[in-house]
Amino acid sequence: MFDSIRGVITFSVCCSEPNKFINVLKNSYIASRNLRIINSNIIGEVYSCDYETLKEFAEKNSAELKELKRKGIIFVFRKYKKRIGLFVGFFLALALVIFCSNIVMAIEISGNEHVTDEQILAILEDNGIKIGSFIPNIDFRRAERKIIVALDDLAWIGVRNTGCRVIVEVNERTKIPEMVSTTRPCNVVSTKDAQIVGLKVYMGMLVPMLGDGVRKGDLLISGVVEGSHQNTYYVHAMGDIIGRYEEKVSFSQNMTDNIMVYDDEIIKKSISVFGFRIPLYINKSIDSEYEYAEQINNFKLLKLTLPVGIVISEYNPYTVESVSYTEEEAEELLNEKVKRYEQNFLSDDSVKIIDNKIQTSIKDNVMTITVTYTLEGNIGETQEILAKY
Repeated sequence: MFDSIRGVITFSVCCSEPNKFINVLKNSYIASRNLRIINSNIIGEVYSCDYETLKEFAEKNSAELKELKRKGIIFVFRKYKKRIGLFVGFFLALALVIFCSNIVMAIEISGNEHVTDEQILAILEDNGIKIGSFIPNIDFRRAERKIIVALDDLAWIGVRNTGCRVIVEVNERTKIPEMVSTTRPCNVVSTKDAQIVGLKVYMGMLVPMLGDGVRKGDLLISGVVEGSHQNTYYVHAMGDIIGRYEEKVSFSQNMTDNIMVYDDEIIKKSISVFGFRIPLYINKSIDSEYEYAEQINNFKLLKLTLPVGIVISEYNPYTVESVSYTEEEAEELLNEKVKRYEQNFLSDDSVKIIDNKIQTSIKDNVMTITVTYTLEGNIGETQEILAKY
């Protein structure tokens, strides 16, 4: 590559003593190479910048120098060096290609069914991602975090660029269908101590009746069925047994605690050139502790990634503070924990909250809240019958 840039000239030297000329040439400061003698002529190569020096050297040594061949970009530039407009046009075209390769030309969204494109595009625009945005200046990871927090229906999102296109791939939260195998005989047993308040039997023989109480592990639907001719056969018992049961959970909160208080997010940008970073900000130290993350967006030339880009450094400064809570404040924090628990574990359609009883206590500077739920839900689970045939 350097040979193409610097330019190489193949030369021929005619002299009376070729071997002596070669020895003298090798001991000079002229960078010659591939020297060989063909038909009493010395053939070799020299960089274009050393050719004039080689001419003077040949004259001093009474040798005849001829130029045989040239190769390299530099000779093309020299040929058109007086045509300034050609060079200006070339560099303007190159700059335009680089510019267009680093500007968002299109945003493609895939994988969404319930979340609309408009919702995602609005959040992307709030994070600086839109048609015409400068790609190396975009923090894709930060945009992913903002979108996943803003849209509860999304389970995962990936934002990346391919050339001048921004690709947004999403996975929405979906309920995993229950896979029930009906090839093996099994019973349905209780998973709770409960009272039966509803039942549907699809296959098998019901054991308890509506209103009966059952304990954990009791048989609800039997997969062993007796036929009309006093013969016994096995089936895969299936059904919905709705039971009313109690569930107790506890949450604790220290009355004095250390918490992390975050300050405003600080974004610093640098230009990376072959790994060397040139800051685009006035260096100001961050006195407190901080969380750090960075992203490097390299410039593109068509599909070629250049070793030049913008480094986006994200600092989240925080301080650790000791706080003391009043009983009302501690109780409010515990109620938030209870609310999150209900949203995460009891908001499913298969579970219904009938009642809840709350008890609060304080011991050793720790407030504890205990919630006793009365719930209704499906209490049956299949259990394989291990039978000998």
